[in-house]
Amino acid sequence: MNIQQAFTEVYPTKQFNYTTEVTFSGKFKPYNARIRLRNNHLHFSVSNEWKTVDEDITKGLVQSLLLRLFGGKQATLNIQLYNSFLKKLPSVTERKQSEPMLTESFQRVNEQYFFSTMDQPTLVWGQKSTRTLAHYNLHIDTITMSTIFTDAPIHLRDYVMYHEMLHKKHQFSGSARRQFHTPAFRADERMFKNAEQCEKELNAFIRPRQRKRWSGWF
Repeated sequence: MNIQQAFTEVYPTKQFNYTTEVTFSGKFKPYNARIRLRNNHLHFSVSNEWKTVDEDITKGLVQSLLLRLFGGKQATLNIQLYNSFLKKLPSVTERKQSEPMLTESFQRVNEQYFFSTMDQPTLVWGQKSTRTLAHYNLHIDTITMSTIFTDAPIHLRDYVMYHEMLHKKHQFSGSARRQFHTPAFRADERMFKNAEQCEKELNAFIRPRQRKRWSGWF
């Protein structure tokens, strides 16, 4: 990875006064990465999967991480290639065993709101969390839901599932800075039957189980 070249393309008027380091790790989930800056030393930690990805795409990864750290809105061709690569990951990801209760929820929502056209991702239970209720990871095409919903009313579990399925449908927009809860996403979100009432019931369901305040949808 040519970090200085990637930096210059995003920040053409700035000098590159950094030392750099790239570390590949098996501790990350597939295609994840992070950047750290300490004493003018840029450290890129990336998952092992990036070892075999085309250089033009990995440059886009580096540039996206730089924008996350330093800010800016410079969209490059490499960032566009990187985003396109991410959006294709769900279609080539190997499916794993899914939890039966979540599979039933997915199938109900898929039939009612997506005309049974959405491919089922891997569906798993996560931690017993009231802070992150659920999460869709497009890198591994997986919906993870908090175990507090194992005893939730079916319509609330389906409401949370619907939200995460919308993340699979819409993924993200933008180039330099990715946006997830776009106007199109919000419009679809309101299509769930009795959405406003479900939101109130969801908050009432979470409140007595809270240790940390719910920080909102992810």
